[in-house]
Amino acid sequence: MRIGEVARLAEVRVVTVRFYEAQGLLPPAAREASGYRSFPSSVVQRIRFIRRAAELGFSLLEIRGFLAASDASRLPQRARRAAEAKIGEIDGRIADLRRVQRAIRRVIDTDGTEEHCPILASLGGPPEPALTPARAPRTR
Repeated sequence: MRIGEVARLAEVRVVTVRFYEAQGLLPPAAREASGYRSFPSSVVQRIRFIRRAAELGFSLLEIRGFLAASDASRLPQRARRAAEAKIGEIDGRIADLRRVQRAIRRVIDTDGTEEHCPILASLGGPPEPALTPARAPRTR
């Protein structure tokens, strides 16, 4: 499958496919006699995964670890630690979003008649602790 078709099916631009390939997130494409890249159809799902993981806040390094783990028979320790750290970050974001959700409901319930904006207070205060304890990130 040529790069344009891969990009169309994965709903990304051709430059994105090239970038992912250059970053080692995709297996190197075979080359046709004409010089065009030729990708297996499985690369479409892989690109969709990469894009969605990036949208959810995973770094390319973290995504690379998840892809390596999916290609291996067992989750490497480094990928496992990264996943555990990400769970802590996600729990923190969920707590923040719940706090904002409660503040927005308060605004709706009071018709915005409170003296101070609860939305500003919900985002301007200290972060709530995550529900699940996360391991501290490794120092380098």
